[in-house]
Amino acid sequence: MSKNLKILACCHRLDYSGAPLLLFRLMKALASRHDITILGPDVSDEETVLEKDYAALGIPVVKSAYLSKFDLLVGNTLLSNSHVVNAAGKVPTVFWVHEPADGLSGIKRGRIDPTAFKLADQVVFPTAWQANTLYGPYVQGREVEIVPYGIEPRAVPRSKPYSLPEGTHALLQLGWLASRKGQDLTVAALERLEDPSIHVFLAGADSVRPKFAERLKAKVEGSPLLAQQVHFLGPLAPDVVDAYLAHVDALLFPTNDDLISVSILEAMARKTCVISSDFGPIPETVIDGETGLLFPVRGVDAYAECIRRVVADPDLKERLALGGYEIYRRKHSFEDHVAAMEQVFLKAASA
Repeated sequence: MSKNLKILACCHRLDYSGAPLLLFRLMKALASRHDITILGPDVSDEETVLEKDYAALGIPVVKSAYLSKFDLLVGNTLLSNSHVVNAAGKVPTVFWVHEPADGLSGIKRGRIDPTAFKLADQVVFPTAWQANTLYGPYVQGREVEIVPYGIEPRAVPRSKPYSLPEGTHALLQLGWLASRKGQDLTVAALERLEDPSIHVFLAGADSVRPKFAERLKAKVEGSPLLAQQVHFLGPLAPDVVDAYLAHVDALLFPTNDDLISVSILEAMARKTCVISSDFGPIPETVIDGETGLLFPVRGVDAYAECIRRVVADPDLKERLALGGYEIYRRKHSFEDHVAAMEQVFLKAASA
């Protein structure tokens, strides 16, 4: 039986976005073996829907805590750097770094203290690409752990959460409305295609980059065709996202800066076709023509062609969806992810 740890896990957000959800799902899986407390954001205007989910599991969410009461502090994302630095020498720490290239700007602008990389007892990345290509100068040769993301299987039947006319094709894009997520590229691809049978659901908050969101919505509303094709859903609960993934033709992931994200894995676990940019480590899992379709970052014409191919060829769509499911099953199982992260925690706590 694993050692019972008293874990304080820090998270800068408690909404249904990627890193907070990854932490929640991991802590949920570990709650039967370890005592867990969540140190949440200290601002009152953040969306905190996950606080209720933690409470339902009996996991408290606090605004402050005494480090001496815990065996381990887990810093979730680069934005937990101050907690890792403050805890150094007082309690063992794990620094779980999710950010792609966007995180480097925070370091360069002085918002993130890179000494957390040196002071943490364990540093964890989901991809070797981050550790080697992005954060090598800050890791400076120290040993790090590479633990790929994993998610639970998606087999629960879901009712169709939308209604569209017969003969139409539904595509889903997940993520905050922000330039690095590429919703503007999706709209541009739709303009290239000029196909009214294609509908895109954009699910994600518009409050992170409000100026971008405002411009995007204005562009859609200013076009009679786009206004019929593009549907802004706002942030969705995980079960609702899963319901969309169970019924749409494909997940769109035209990112300028991301990892092999939760969105991609959730689609693959649902046997839903993935269309993605080829940014960074994504081609390790989305293999063009085998487990999805890839296009060059910001390559709008190639992106439009990928969409056209999927909606025009049901056999291709099915083959890619099954290929995606197989690579998810082999490389990104939830059980393997939880076991590896738990070993990192135990190793740090015993250091």
